[in-house]
Amino acid sequence: FRRVLFRSQLKIALSDSKQAAMDIGFVEAPKPQPLMVNVDAATFVAAIDESLETVHKLITQALAEGGCQPDVIYLTGGSAKSPYITEQIRARFPDVTLVSGDHFGSVVAGLTRWAERLYR
Repeated sequence: FRRVLFRSQLKIALSDSKQAAMDIGFVEAPKPQPLMVNVDAATFVAAIDESLETVHKLITQALAEGGCQPDVIYLTGGSAKSPYITEQIRARFPDVTLVSGDHFGSVVAGLTRWAERLYR
């Protein structure tokens, strides 16, 4: 859980800045002082490259199955707020307009609807 939280905090921090210092004390037993790591945007982009490739494949698959090119790619979820992620998608699909939705509420709404189906 701590690693997932760390990644989320790092994505948020790097959405507003080109560099972020994060406490990675969860890696070892607590120390008297925080165990800090500095991460820059280039390192972040390299770390998420595999995930971005998966997103690209899903978009490409959806386009192939749909048999047409979209006018718009709708981005949602907290990761869609990251300028690095949107830049990568824009680079792959330069002629398609990117539109951002509710970065946080839409994911919660979708999970709520799915839970309602499962537990009704």
